[in-house]
Amino acid sequence: MPAVEILSAARAVRRLRAAARTLADEIADALWPTRCWVCGDADCVRRDGDSPFTCAAHAPVLGLDGARCGRCASRLPPGIAGGSICRPCRVRAPAFRAVHAAMDYDAPGARDWLLALKHGGRVDLARPLADLVVATLPPDTAGGEAVLVPVPLHVSRRVERGYDQAAWIAHHLARRGRGRVVPLLRRVRPTLPQGWPLGPDRRGNVRDAFRARARLPPGTHAVLVDDVLTSGATADACARALRRAGAARVEVVVVARA
Repeated sequence: MPAVEILSAARAVRRLRAAARTLADEIADALWPTRCWVCGDADCVRRDGDSPFTCAAHAPVLGLDGARCGRCASRLPPGIAGGSICRPCRVRAPAFRAVHAAMDYDAPGARDWLLALKHGGRVDLARPLADLVVATLPPDTAGGEAVLVPVPLHVSRRVERGYDQAAWIAHHLARRGRGRVVPLLRRVRPTLPQGWPLGPDRRGNVRDAFRARARLPPGTHAVLVDDVLTSGATADACARALRRAGAARVEVVVVARA
């Protein structure tokens, strides 16, 4: 058979396969309407690339808006180039090297996703949120050799909530080849919710609240995993515990940066 006819036949087969996939998708949509992960709405669902199905009201807006500190990912003042180090990080450098966040906490829809996961019992949201994190991670962050360390809850809060949202996110990251989960940290004392009006300042609230369960092998790249990073005090306390345990480098991966 001439090469032209072979190529023509191959194109025809590809077109048939594409038509079959389209028909199968239309049948599936008719039988099982795709619903928003958060609210269950099936009327305004959309899909953007590899993002989870979601309705327009809860469509995640990926990426951080504006120039960010190269260390803690906080917003920088106008006129400061992105990647510069903010003043708080210059005054007291955190123990972690960098923060990677999939979205801003104040971005449309982000708060609903995270509150549903953290306080609404929606453990199923950890999987699509981990997908969003993977979609925005730099290639050299949280690779196959990285140790994924979830920020732990105190046992009393873990029993009260019934699950640890950071651990769920970390496990789904591991399933996507972003490292292996090692629950290395433990919270040795309960702490008040960060920002509690009558409590201590954020840094004092978590000072010496975390301990490592074991030593890490020399050269270990540890990736601290949590749902939201606000002031960075908890992440810094955890990173210091990891550095004391032998971690050569600590980075922070979160779903959202407040």
